[in-house]
Amino acid sequence: MSASTIKGEMVLESKKILILSIIVGIIGMFFSYYYLKQKEAELLRGMNLRAVLVASKDIPPKTKLDASLFKIEQVPERYMEPKAVPINTQDDLKKVVGMINLVPFSAGQQIVTSDIVPPSEETGLSVAVPPNMRAIVVKINNIDVIDLVKPHDRVDVLTTFSAKHKTKGNVKVTVTVLQDILVLGVSKNLGEVEEDPYSLKKKKKFKKKENKTLPLMTVSLSVTPDQAQMLALAQIQGDIVLSIRGNNDHGQNNLLPIDSSVFLR
Repeated sequence: MSASTIKGEMVLESKKILILSIIVGIIGMFFSYYYLKQKEAELLRGMNLRAVLVASKDIPPKTKLDASLFKIEQVPERYMEPKAVPINTQDDLKKVVGMINLVPFSAGQQIVTSDIVPPSEETGLSVAVPPNMRAIVVKINNIDVIDLVKPHDRVDVLTTFSAKHKTKGNVKVTVTVLQDILVLGVSKNLGEVEEDPYSLKKKKKFKKKENKTLPLMTVSLSVTPDQAQMLALAQIQGDIVLSIRGNNDHGQNNLLPIDSSVFLR
């Protein structure tokens, strides 16, 4: 047998060994994968999978939560956090939207009810301010108005002040300063599902006390920076009155100032 023939047979034998090794490796990988899947199935066997709410991205603290920040994942029941948010229907997700997280959430972390609260005095007013807007707090001395105005209402803002007219003398003037303004909060009520701290019950309690003045009432409004300047000036000029609009009324009226002489016509 010639040297070239022996060399050819050796090359052929090497190729066979290489191919056999590849086949054995593939078979080994298949059985390893199959074994791991079996073990995974055994670990999950007997565990009830539950749909829970997790963060889809990193969420910094004091964020007003919306649906884009969450995703639903199936996890074994034994690995659920004690106060995780189970998702059985779409309504379960709605219970979390609009809430505020007191601590940061990392992507993939389960959302727990102990770390989220409704907008309140605890979370502050900043979480309720829409983008590019400002919150301004106005004083209202009519407690009956406070009982009727609620967060998410829309109002017109009027101010009444004294002025000297060139022909009518000293008169009271009323001006509509702003129209269709969103109410963010009323006193300490920022929209949470809790009793208004100045509810009708407490108002009656105040009225029963003699020689007692009613507490200062405030309404927080969402305004542009320019409107904030105008409203700040209006508060110094005179008393602020809120005119409550209908739910879907966003019209802008061309209103002229009026003075007290209108009652003498």
